[in-house]
Amino acid sequence: MKIYYLLFKILVTFILCFNILNAKVYNGLIEPIKRVNLSLSIDGVVSEINIKEGSFVKKDESILKLFDKLQSLEVQRRKVLVDDKTRLFYLRKELKIVGNIYKSSKILYEEAGSISKNELDGYSINYYKLKSSLDELKRSKKLEEIEYKLENEKLKLYTLRAPFNGIITKIILDVGERGRTGDIVVELVDSSTCFVEVNIPEIEVHNISVNQDISIAIERETKKIQKNAKISYISPIADSSSGLVLVKLEFENKDLSIIPGILANVEFNTNK
Repeated sequence: MKIYYLLFKILVTFILCFNILNAKVYNGLIEPIKRVNLSLSIDGVVSEINIKEGSFVKKDESILKLFDKLQSLEVQRRKVLVDDKTRLFYLRKELKIVGNIYKSSKILYEEAGSISKNELDGYSINYYKLKSSLDELKRSKKLEEIEYKLENEKLKLYTLRAPFNGIITKIILDVGERGRTGDIVVELVDSSTCFVEVNIPEIEVHNISVNQDISIAIERETKKIQKNAKISYISPIADSSSGLVLVKLEFENKDLSIIPGILANVEFNTNK
């Protein structure tokens, strides 16, 4: 029995050694799934900063604002013009009265012949001139509404908002400083999902596939953190100089326990 047990241990050791020899380990840098540089959409002076570096920000939350007093007043002015419907109200009332007079005069002319053609034409001209004025006023009010919306949209450009949930890692401008259109002022990072890119020999690509689960190890001093990752991308071409193929793996990091920028070991077991 001891001989069989010894043979069994030798066999297990051989299998483990064989798997270790066939397990290929590659290093890759951990990157956040999103890292963007936010820029200004309009020239202006920073009036307030609402988020500090290192703070979490939600999508559409205000990060900083430019001085917008003049633009705010312009929007208010446009709003007053849009809301003023007084002339439109009384012109419609007047048109209704003139229209009734014109209709009555037409009946008197056609059926009773009690008014002349010149009188009827006078009523007709007054009615259509008034109707034309009302149509012109409606177009004018429509233009006022469009101009109000344009100025309101322009006002929004004075506020820099987060395009997605993430952490502010850098704010370049300070309150009182002037920025220009296109200037990068904030770096925003979403590391709730991270990825690792590794380059592996072309011959080993045939043993893996997209959506395949792969274990990655992250060294942290004396502690090793294991993460379950999924292959999200395999390059369809190899690098011409090295013959290596780019492979991208993604893993969840909702607790933000893994800080991007550190190395991870990705292990591919090519033993089939």
